Amino acid sequence: MNKENKLVPGLPSGFEDRWDKKLLLKKKLLKAIENNFIKFGAEALETPSFEISENIGSFLAEDDSNPMSDVFSFQDGEKSITLRYDLSSPLARFVAQNNQELPSIYKRYAIQNVFRNEKAGNGRYREFMQADFDIVGNVNPAQANAELCNLISSTLSDCGLNKDQFTINVSNRKIVQGLIEELKISEEKQIKVIRAIDKLDKPGFGLKGVEDLLKKERKDQSGAITKGADLSDDQAAQILNFLKIKDLKQLKETLKNPLSQEGIKELEDVFEVLRYGSNLNQVKTNFTIVRGLAYYSDFIVETNLNFKVTNNKGKEVDIGSICSGGGLCKIDI
Repeated sequence: MNKENKLVPGLPSGFEDRWDKKLLLKKKLLKAIENNFIKFGAEALETPSFEISENIGSFLAEDDSNPMSDVFSFQDGEKSITLRYDLSSPLARFVAQNNQELPSIYKRYAIQNVFRNEKAGNGRYREFMQADFDIVGNVNPAQANAELCNLISSTLSDCGLNKDQFTINVSNRKIVQGLIEELKISEEKQIKVIRAIDKLDKPGFGLKGVEDLLKKERKDQSGAITKGADLSDDQAAQILNFLKIKDLKQLKETLKNPLSQEGIKELEDVFEVLRYGSNLNQVKTNFTIVRGLAYYSDFIVETNLNFKVTNNKGKEVDIGSICSGGGLCKIDI
């Protein structure tokens, strides 16, 4: 082999090898997670890495003109197939395909790799593992969502965290959706508004970054421009004022539209159930969390660490939410 054709060992951007201590720790944590999933009554499910593209769609891309841009898709004869980007879309397909054979209330867990065709870096990978716990069926939403909060607390405790080291933040998508409808924001702008709000706590954003995304555009430090939702000054101001509210009682007095009030009542019901357990103090309201994916409809949760995290070089890193999800009764760890 001549010098020009010599292979250079390496990996594509966004992928990594795991070995030695990192792999041993991963296996230990996954065992604790799986034991809790089983303790809370779920059974295991594995689905293939590929799904038929039209069956699962894509909820990741912010470019409406190219909604499949953030997933890996390939032509397979006459059909397009896509590497799964989460474990929720395959679950929906599985339940639709096998609903006659499943119990009326189906609890399942899945621990598998997912794939996203997005920019790597800052702790983001294009292949990573998700551990999902889902409840499907005609259940009491407050009881199911309180159970998920209890599952998070139990799991993270078994992974070695003390209760004062993490906070389970909850909200309800109906609250902000009601405000959006009250402000008469057009349907094509609504997902941009949701995604703008979802970035509030991301590094480099804050209220100013969200305001830019709610209005015309945002320019980041590199000079890249992200097109905004193009709201009026009044619409943007009312959303920003909403994001400053921290108390459930104040929110109830401020937002009077029926949909927001419905979401507030559903949150109150979750806290009422949590009062019967030992994890009430772990769960806090945070109305700024809305989750960026379009398929969330009501209860949403994000769990954050209460301490700073550093990498192997001692540099502080932002790892974001460590346990999140939403819908009627769904959780991703």
